Order: sequence, then C-alpha cells, then structure tokens
Amino acid sequence: MKNFNECRLLLVDDTRTNIDILVNGLKDLYKLSIAMDGETALNIVKAQRPDLILLDIMMPEIDGYEVCRILQEDPETSGIPIIFLTALDHAADKAAAFEQGAVDYITKPFEMIEVKARIKTHLSLKLSREEMVRMHEEEMLQAAKMISIGTLVAGMGHEINNPTAYILSNTYNLQRIWGDLGRILTDHRETLAECAIGNLTYEDLLETMPQLLTGIREGAERINRTVAGLKDFARKEKTDPDHYQPVYLNDVVDKGLTLMAGQIKKYTNNFRMDLGLDLPAVKGSFHQMEQVLINLLLNGAQALTDKGQALRLTTTYDLKKEEVRLTIIDEGEGMDQERQKRIFEHFFTTKTEDKGTGLGLAITAKIIKDHNSRIEVASTPGQGTMITVSFPALREEIRG
Repeated sequence: MKNFNECRLLLVDDTRTNIDILVNGLKDLYKLSIAMDGETALNIVKAQRPDLILLDIMMPEIDGYEVCRILQEDPETSGIPIIFLTALDHAADKAAAFEQGAVDYITKPFEMIEVKARIKTHLSLKLSREEMVRMHEEEMLQAAKMISIGTLVAGMGHEINNPTAYILSNTYNLQRIWGDLGRILTDHRETLAECAIGNLTYEDLLETMPQLLTGIREGAERINRTVAGLKDFARKEKTDPDHYQPVYLNDVVDKGLTLMAGQIKKYTNNFRMDLGLDLPAVKGSFHQMEQVLINLLLNGAQALTDKGQALRLTTTYDLKKEEVRLTIIDEGEGMDQERQKRIFEHFFTTKTEDKGTGLGLAITAKIIKDHNSRIEVASTPGQGTMITVSFPALREEIRG
C-alpha cells in the first residue's frame, strides 16, 4: 500500500496567501500540486491524478462546486476525495458541497492541525479502499486461474490416463509372462548359466527383470494417483460452512503429499512425517484444508536454504482442548517479530518474485478463520519456523 509521503495533494485556491499557508504546512508531508482556478485544477487532475484535493468554492469562471461535479461525473476521477476549504459557512453551503460529492468541509480561517488531521483521515480511507480493490482483483484472478487449471487438468488427465492405462495393462501382462518364463529359465539353469542377455548374466536377469517390471508398474500407478490428486484439487467444491463435512486430517495429508512430493524433494533431502493415530475428524472443506496444507508445506520448503535442512510434518490430537493439530517445522531462515506479524497480510511476501505473490498465507489465514480454527507461528531468525494449525475436533468421528 502507498505511504502517505508518496501521496500527491492538489491545492486549489484563487488567493495566493491561502496557497502559501497550505504549502508551508504540508510540503514536508506530501507531494503538492497547485492551481489558482478551476480550469487549471481540472487539467492537473487529468495529468497527475492526485490522491486528494483541497478545493476552494468561490473562484472566478469555474467555481469549486462545478469542479467537484465534473470530477465526480468522470469514472476515472470520481474516487478522488475532495475536501472543500472555504469561507462559506452556512448550512446550505455545506449541504451543497456534500451533494456534489465532497467528503469533507473546512471553513476559513482554518487551523493547520485540523487540516492535517482531516487530510490524513481521508487519505487513509482512500488507500484502504484501493487496497481492498486490489485484494479483490487479485483473488478474482487467482480464482480464475484455478478454474483454468481445473479445465486444463481435466483435459490432461484424459490424455495422460489413456497411455498410462496401456503401460499398466502391458506391464501386468509382462509380469505374468515373466512369471512363466522365469520358471522355464530356472528349469534350464545349467544350460543358460553362461549366457548373457543385454549385458545381464543369467543370474542378474532373474533378479533384475522383476524389479524393472515392478518399477514400471509402480511409476505408472504413481502417475495415475498424481493425476487423480490434481483433478480432485482443482475440482469445484461447495466451500461455505453450511456444506462442511467430516474430514480426517491424515487423509488430507496423504492427498496433499501426493501433489507436493516433487516440490519437497526440490528443496530438501530431509523430510520427516509423523502422523498421529486415532485422530478425530474435523468439520470442514477437504479441498480448502488441502490448500492450507500445500501452502504451509510450500512456504516451509521454500524457507530452506540447504537441502540438508529438515522439514517436518506432524498431526496430533490434544484431548484436553479437543483439537486436531497440523504442525509444520522448517529449519530455514526464520523470521523476526515484525515479519511474523505481517506474514498473513495480503501481498506481503518475504520471497523473491519467482517464488511468491504474497497471497498464499493470506488465503490460508482466511480459510483457517472460516473453519473456526486458529494458526500460531513461532520463529527465530537463522533457526527456523514452526507453524501450528488447530482445528476443533468432532467427538463422534474418530479414525486413524
């Protein structure tokens, strides 16, 4: 979000003395532009798009009311807050100002401390409003991307599953054939002992062929599981609380790790997992809980600076508080207190542009809040970070 000292104010008054007083009081706080008539003010607005306008009413040719009306009728400038600064102090004058679209009204003679306070208030409102618009646009873009991914994955899944099905079918046939062929080769062990096939001795062949076929089959099955996981992750799901269902956290972990295995291996050779037994279910959206897991795992993995550093995931149940917990610990860079306070803000990121947009943890925090759950962060610079998510347990739904 823009800082106050980056904001530009347009000061409009046909009296030089008033302009000088305003400039002296505001020049160290904001960027300033000056106009001494309405026409010049409109031209400056068109060229510079100020963040706020201090506008006199009584000016020759085009008065302040008309300037305000013109700006409010233009969608490009209607969002610029206008504060009237005028000697007119009748109730009718104030009413007319607000009817034209002004956000505030200050009468002359004015106190600079009041002017500064009102400027700061309306700039804060404007910047917050703009930030909310940016957040909404970014989230809409993210949602559109997810829909596109879902469509893409559905199409890719068909293209991938067909050849994978041939691989699996043929591998099963080859394994069955090899079972018979292996017995025949064993019966002729003495005759074939000195033979070599594809640089493999007879003994190596008997040992290696089953391993090769098993590897092909397991690889194809893993492709199928990954595609199925992607399709599940990208599919549309009703995610409002009224449609929440019992969800087992360990199932979420199993599914999420299918998608995250490659990313985890990219950042660490030291991943450990400890899943609790007999964990109660929680009420929620499987898809959104999976998104939380993936965002937190990816955040932890990307914090690592060496592949020897550890990344650990645990699930536990706190019987006393009746909470199911997901904990992710990384031995990465860690964070100071200031960064810890801000990591769940929209667009705040500690990563390079190729690693993060500053939305992942903000979305994570919103999902956790929607699930009536909480997230806690403990971090030490240079030592790592521990993030714990606590979900309220459903007493009647228990499973390992």
